[in-house]
Amino acid sequence: MEKFKGFVTRHRKGLIILLVLAVLGGAATWLVVTSVAREQEVLAQLSAGATDVTILTKTTLEKSVTATGLLQSTESRKVAAELNARVLEIYVEVGDTVQAGDPLCRLDSADIERSIAYTKDTIENSEKVDSAQTAQARHRLTQAEDQYYIDKLNHELSVYNAQIDLDKAKQKLADVDKEWGSVNRAEKAVSNARTTASNARSAANTARANYEAAVAAGTATSAELAELQKTVASAESAAQSAESQITTLENNVEAAEEAAEKAYKQELESRENAVTSAQKAYDTAVKTMNTTLYQDELSVDAARDSLRLQNANDPTLAGQNSLANYEENLKKATVYAPVSGVVTQVGAEVGQLPAGVLFLIEDLQSLEVPANVAEYDAVGLRVGLPAKISSDALSGENWTGKVSKISPRAVDTAGNFTVTVELSGPAGKLAIGMSAKMHIVSESKEGVFAVPFDAVTTNEQGQKVVYTMEPVAAEGAQGSGAPREANQARQQTQRREIVVETGMETDYYIEIISPELREGLPILNDPEGRNLVDNPFADLSGGMSGPTVASGPSGAQGAVRMGG
Repeated sequence: MEKFKGFVTRHRKGLIILLVLAVLGGAATWLVVTSVAREQEVLAQLSAGATDVTILTKTTLEKSVTATGLLQSTESRKVAAELNARVLEIYVEVGDTVQAGDPLCRLDSADIERSIAYTKDTIENSEKVDSAQTAQARHRLTQAEDQYYIDKLNHELSVYNAQIDLDKAKQKLADVDKEWGSVNRAEKAVSNARTTASNARSAANTARANYEAAVAAGTATSAELAELQKTVASAESAAQSAESQITTLENNVEAAEEAAEKAYKQELESRENAVTSAQKAYDTAVKTMNTTLYQDELSVDAARDSLRLQNANDPTLAGQNSLANYEENLKKATVYAPVSGVVTQVGAEVGQLPAGVLFLIEDLQSLEVPANVAEYDAVGLRVGLPAKISSDALSGENWTGKVSKISPRAVDTAGNFTVTVELSGPAGKLAIGMSAKMHIVSESKEGVFAVPFDAVTTNEQGQKVVYTMEPVAAEGAQGSGAPREANQARQQTQRREIVVETGMETDYYIEIISPELREGLPILNDPEGRNLVDNPFADLSGGMSGPTVASGPSGAQGAVRMGG
């Protein structure tokens, strides 16, 4: 029961259409199958019991939405007056074509023109009195602004110079430790002297050893011994001199350390004082700049307020403002067309004050159709989908268009949404206010097998299946010359299950997919007997009156109903 209710809800529109078609087509009881071979095949496959079948053939499925609405212009502008004055002249009438900027009517502007003349005289008289005071106030403001920028420049320069002096003092303080370089040089001289003295002492010892070796050997001449002795004396003297130099340099190191320590302390104190002094000078410069600029800003603000007050009390300026307003209202005395199009409504009357819409201007060749669509149809639509437009008043003619708008929310409690289709070309014979039907194809699929929804059911294994009828050969069946009972036995059929996959769905049909499907295969439309209908062709004795064909999807042979 729930499944049936869901089907009715989902296909409510289709069921209503089918019901109407059934009422209108009750008299059409016989639709003959065009192919004799097809008819014989169907008759051979169906049992004598009454049932409905669909003869499979490749078809095109379309999921579409159809709705009706009233044509309206895509460009429709209501024109109202911005000035409350009586209408003097009307330049257009219903049916006139206008361009954007064309005059439509003129309002009475005599009062505005008088006000303009009076205001101009007032301005001329007040300019002589007030221009001098305004000029003085403006001059004071200029002086105050100039003084501010001069002081700002000078004090920023002072702060900049103070910052440079402070940076220099800090750098000199950081360099004070370099004074210890004299002590380091003295210590290096002592080290060098010690090395020299050590080398000289080694040379003297070597010379003495050479001399003693020569004396011990007794092979050297007296002259050679004298020369060696002379060398010893010279080396000894050099060694003593170098050793004496060490003492002198060590004394110099101590004196240098004392002098450097004293100088370092004095220089450190001096440079620290210089940094402190430079910092104070910088802070003073910044404070002076801030104080001066603050006073200058107060002077500028005071001068600006004085000029503003002068302007506010200046009748010349007030008159100029009033004059601008009057001149703007004078422009509004003539009402112009805001867009190009055709005047479809004139609400203005000469001698009357304008009230509401004076003119309605519409583009008659750019039309659209808004229509309400049920929620279960609207969800499948999107902006840009192509559409066909037709009108009962212009039978046989069609126009193309596309979906231009879909309301973002339901427009009534029934859950309808407004879908607007805009014509792609000129409207031609269509007119605003005419009833038009839109047909929107949201999805299509070609070359598929499709059957009514009730033809697809579920087997015990949970698979989706359809059922076909196939002949059962009876034993002992006679040939063509056999009695009638034998021929009927030969035509007996039985149901066969086919597992399928389902695809695209429309209001009435569903796509089925299976390698077992083929052209011409009869599929039971209602294998579970949910939609039993008395066969109007069955006679009282239960005999078969003949085949009937039910309408099928686009391009299909259709469903054949056999009564028995």
